[in-house]
Amino acid sequence: HLRFTLLAATSKKAEFLRQVASVIGLKNVAIVSDRAERAAHDRGATVMSAGARAREGGHREKYDAVLARAVGRLATLAELVVPFAKVNGKCFLIKGQAAAEELGEAQRALHLLKATHLATHATPTGQIVVLDKPSATPKDYPRADGEPKRAPLGVPRASP
Repeated sequence: HLRFTLLAATSKKAEFLRQVASVIGLKNVAIVSDRAERAAHDRGATVMSAGARAREGGHREKYDAVLARAVGRLATLAELVVPFAKVNGKCFLIKGQAAAEELGEAQRALHLLKATHLATHATPTGQIVVLDKPSATPKDYPRADGEPKRAPLGVPRASP
């Protein structure tokens, strides 16, 4: 049984998604209103269950697969998305025609995030970049609100 969690940066967008899910009868969807930079640091609560420690709730390293549409350069998108994937999880990044160029400039970011490029699949309107996450993302990522877009990991800043 598949379950989906949708992340929307604003409450207005989240409410729209809730209404759509309700109208079309989706019961297996949770909608979260938060910025990716904050939600990706939410580890949930540690609880004791049957004598063992477990985590409840949270979003960091929780999902088997993460899908994201292009919200910026690949280095930026990877920083916002990779922390949500479990170790050995996959990230599917929907990108435009410049995905190959962006993948080249994102190599340092992928290294820092502990992600690797698995494949790129062409679509009629762009490309889907598939990443693997073989180990945990360092706790420093993603950086503070807006920082991944202002200064993408591993991408040299343009001179003024």
